[in-house]
Amino acid sequence: MTDQEREEKQKEAIKKAEKAISDRKAQEIKDGFLNPFGKKTTYAEFLKAVKDAKSTVEEYCKGKILAEQLEWLENELSIIKEK
Repeated sequence: MTDQEREEKQKEAIKKAEKAISDRKAQEIKDGFLNPFGKKTTYAEFLKAVKDAKSTVEEYCKGKILAEQLEWLENELSIIKEK
């Protein structure tokens, strides 16, 4: 296999992985809960989903993540808001 063929295969694999992540996020949003701990889910995407749901972070996550995760997430988000 040539370097060019390897590079093309690598690009295809990356594109496929990115599509899978994008599809997962879209399905989660459609289902009503974008997992803030999902692979490559950004805080901006998560906060938009919370806002679109007209909810608070706590309400949005209730029953979806562990209490410890919620506490950690809220702490992280407060640090980001401070900057």
